[in-house]
Amino acid sequence: MPQMQIHKLLLDLSSRPDNAQVHNKCLDVLGEIHDSDAAYFSQTRKQIWQLLDIVFKHDFVNHQQLEPLATLQIKLAYGINEKTLPAAEPDMLGRLGQDRLFLAVLQKTFNTDECFESFLQKLRAFLLCAHFGKFGWTDQHARLAMAMAMECFNNEYIFEESENELLRVRELEHSFQAKSSSGAISVNPAEFAVLAMYRPLSKLKSAGDIARQAFEVFDEWAGEAITRMIVEPLEEELLKNEIPTLGPISNPVSIQVRGQYEENPFPRWLNRGPPFPSLQARIAAHQPQKTQLLIHQEERLRILVAGCGTGQQPLGIAGGNPDAEVVAIDLSLASLAFAKRMAKRLEVNNVTFIHGDLSELSALDQRFHHVECVGVFNCMEDPFAGWRDVESVLLPGGTMHIGVYSRLARLPIEHVRRRIAALGLTPTPSHMKRMRSEILHDDRYKLIRKFLIERDFFSFSMFRDFLFHSHEHCFTLAEIKDIICSLGCDFLGFDVGRGLHRKYKELFPDDPEFSSFENWKSFERHYVGTREMYRVWLQKPEAVQSVPVS
Repeated sequence: MPQMQIHKLLLDLSSRPDNAQVHNKCLDVLGEIHDSDAAYFSQTRKQIWQLLDIVFKHDFVNHQQLEPLATLQIKLAYGINEKTLPAAEPDMLGRLGQDRLFLAVLQKTFNTDECFESFLQKLRAFLLCAHFGKFGWTDQHARLAMAMAMECFNNEYIFEESENELLRVRELEHSFQAKSSSGAISVNPAEFAVLAMYRPLSKLKSAGDIARQAFEVFDEWAGEAITRMIVEPLEEELLKNEIPTLGPISNPVSIQVRGQYEENPFPRWLNRGPPFPSLQARIAAHQPQKTQLLIHQEERLRILVAGCGTGQQPLGIAGGNPDAEVVAIDLSLASLAFAKRMAKRLEVNNVTFIHGDLSELSALDQRFHHVECVGVFNCMEDPFAGWRDVESVLLPGGTMHIGVYSRLARLPIEHVRRRIAALGLTPTPSHMKRMRSEILHDDRYKLIRKFLIERDFFSFSMFRDFLFHSHEHCFTLAEIKDIICSLGCDFLGFDVGRGLHRKYKELFPDDPEFSSFENWKSFERHYVGTREMYRVWLQKPEAVQSVPVS
């Protein structure tokens, strides 16, 4: 029963709050309970609150995975709904300003709940008005404003702004700019926190000086916010100069895609969570009989992450394969700088980050035992050439884990993109907010709104990647089969998420390795309405002859 599981987990976590394994077990157990009995979480439960309070106090897990549950518990506990007005709830605001879980959720995640977003937008507007004297400003307001600033930094300022808010924010911006121009930086704590709810402070002139003064005028509790919002972005700018390059990027589509991720690198993650299992363990999970699949065991294992983004994947792989040499390549220097900063913070020393286009992989002059390439070929002018470029740097007997978008799964997205094109919208903040508002309120999206309003909807970089991507190619199963055959690789099976994994096993119990294309042709319809990619495992034959795809 969930209650007994939660009770046992809380006892374990309370006795060992500094144990990372227990924190990750908590994440797994809560996920399993949600899958089997989601209704259990539909009311406030003291023990769940206590669990979340401990987990959010430490940095052992990816808190974003727990954000929906934490937000639901907060809404239930405080009776927050679409009609809740912060200005009319002074007692609630007083309690929220002291609520460790509420503050931690804002600081360490971005919200993914439509109703709660409405409340947070109204809370932000209330705090702005309080600063300008409409309501009295208190210490609790300061704490709420700084937590809200981190929430808005985490979601990249995706909330809509009223005309009244815009006017007052411009006034604050002018005040900061005037101080910066005069060289007389004098940070007012309330002014700092309120402006940080609306604008990235690292973009301000003299941002470094502003951060130094902010550390002096704020209490210790605000240090993490100042570091995250100003110090770390400035550090990333410096780290860009340390990243080697494969050479100039000349392909027009690659230049376009690079521009998108320079402006909006994602995800902006805070904690890696547990490392990936070892490569051998991951492969054996699909092909149990191939426990000695990898060759060249006398050499140091070399792994390429082709298209590494902000580094979650290569750092997770490096943690699970500590003796391996991991090379991570990406088009975006902004993404790579974020990844390099996180590698330093996590003390991961076996990853080399390189700036470049996958079409230039031959310039590495290296070959690898394994290549990871997930969500990358869809961004290339010639995705099929991308598969071949990746395969060309793979050693004989080496393996690939490839992830590409399903054309069938992305049909609702294509519908919205046609609307975006008809409206002439471009990936500017104002246009993306306009589209976002239309999805929320226009009945034309009624049938697909549930599919659209999920995690990617609540962060600017994710929303842009989701609906405003500069170039996207989606695959059919037939195309995947053709490219595998043309490469001459052995197909080891599909890799799917927990929900589809369970459904596939129910329908095809005689295919435990998920390796029958014929089964997948009939299963493909289950991808509709999901965010699932096609993820495939391949092996490059040691000999020329390969096993045909069935």
